[in-house]
Amino acid sequence: MSSTTLSHLKLLGKKCLVTGGSQGIGLAIAQRFAREGASLLLVSRNPAKLDAALTTLPTVDASQKHTVAPFELSQGRGFTETDLGTKLTSIDVLVNCAGVAQSSLLLSTPSETVSQLVNLNLLGTVYATQSLIKPMIRRRGGCIVNVSSVLGRRGVKGTSVYAATKAGVTAFTRSLAVELAGRNIRVNSLCPGLVDTEMAESVDGSLRELLTAQSPSKKLIPAGAIADAALTLVLSEHMNGTELVVDGGFTA
Repeated sequence: MSSTTLSHLKLLGKKCLVTGGSQGIGLAIAQRFAREGASLLLVSRNPAKLDAALTTLPTVDASQKHTVAPFELSQGRGFTETDLGTKLTSIDVLVNCAGVAQSSLLLSTPSETVSQLVNLNLLGTVYATQSLIKPMIRRRGGCIVNVSSVLGRRGVKGTSVYAATKAGVTAFTRSLAVELAGRNIRVNSLCPGLVDTEMAESVDGSLRELLTAQSPSKKLIPAGAIADAALTLVLSEHMNGTELVVDGGFTA
């Protein structure tokens, strides 16, 4: 590839860590970033899915190196260099996308499911971020994108715990953006509507139909649209503490 073409790669030379990167929105974001020249580190709990995801990442420059690291983010701690097999100070961008869905009334939601939702969706985001704050400070900058949800902004029956975790992610993002602004570290949240992914397929059919019907677009959002929005957050140096909503008008 010519140097002229390479000069247009927006993330050339950057290393991006994506949690939940083995499928769905996380994988779509990883693929988008890779097309812009970034080296990707995918983190997820399923080694087989990680290996499969790795084969889908494009390489547009010889400097790119894509790797994976199996890690369970709901275990109550962040990751170390040993866990990831790389220096934490090498990470330019963190995308927190690991999460699980809910489609049940609180009355019938087992306590184990409540714990799983909170531990992965909210605390997993907090601990992953905490792992990289000091390394980003040492390298004098960084960018963090937390994938939240429009369900943290609008009440929908059958999503109460999930919504609470995503509202928590958004609030965490705003406060952390203020904490880290003086350190040249930007923190933003991305709030998708119902996206055409494996997670959407796991949602109860009636709830999925309800969410689709309430959207002016009347259709699921392609994962690529969310990936494009994530790229915007990474590249826009004056976006900090932002909630970027991509929902086809669901919250209009």
